[in-house]
Amino acid sequence: MAEYMMEVPALWSVAEDWILDRLSDNRDWTDGERPLDQSRDNYEAEMRRGRARLELSLARIRLARGDLASARQAAERSIQQTWNPEFIAEVATIHDALGAERRVAQLLALARVDPVAPLETGVLGADGRPLPESTEAELDAARQTMQERIRSGLLDESVNVAARLRSASGDETTLGQVLHGGSRLVIQAIQLDVIPDEDFALLAEKAEELTSAGVETLLVSQQPDSSSTRGAATMPLYLDTGHEVWDALRAWRTVQYFVLDRRGRLRHRGDKLEDALRISLVLSW
Repeated sequence: MAEYMMEVPALWSVAEDWILDRLSDNRDWTDGERPLDQSRDNYEAEMRRGRARLELSLARIRLARGDLASARQAAERSIQQTWNPEFIAEVATIHDALGAERRVAQLLALARVDPVAPLETGVLGADGRPLPESTEAELDAARQTMQERIRSGLLDESVNVAARLRSASGDETTLGQVLHGGSRLVIQAIQLDVIPDEDFALLAEKAEELTSAGVETLLVSQQPDSSSTRGAATMPLYLDTGHEVWDALRAWRTVQYFVLDRRGRLRHRGDKLEDALRISLVLSW
């Protein structure tokens, strides 16, 4: 709604009031149809993504109106809410219009070191000119910043490693035996055919990087599914017909992604593969 109103200068004041009302409102105005039994961490992440978009829209309106100080403040608030390379690049263009060259360089470097969807070269500034490429020093500093930021938001939950599983061949095992002291990206699904094709494609694209990082990907399904073997040929498949691993990981959606570290501690629970991949790879740095 805010982005639509921004296209009409006469509506900027209305859009600004609408955004400020949403940002000050404590009601559950984002994605209200999400299940009530979801993780609070997941819900808050969804709220942050919505607020980030609103803050960025607010920054653009205030920039267009010449309120540079307020535009800068809104842009900085937006970047604190969420992590996405394309979004970071959008915020960088706001700072470019404000003439903040050092901040532009920092943000572009952050977007370029992203291990899942690094920002492509050739980013254009507010006036259509190419923004500068990042130096090695800027990229090294960005990797450290990204690692610190991601680590600060991780879970650190214990998991019942005695939860029982069966391998695809029918052998019984436990979650602890499956983990056997390594980092794991666990894909938990009711059945394989509910996992989006795009996710399998992204996993295939990042397979070499995950292997180099020492991260193994596991598929865990509640229902045997002979009609779909996507991904099963390239990653271990386990059956959780008793829902023991579902309970151990505190799953709550049809498809979810979990990251467990080498100690078997749960560090991430979410419904977006990109987030789980990013955390898995950054933890290996």
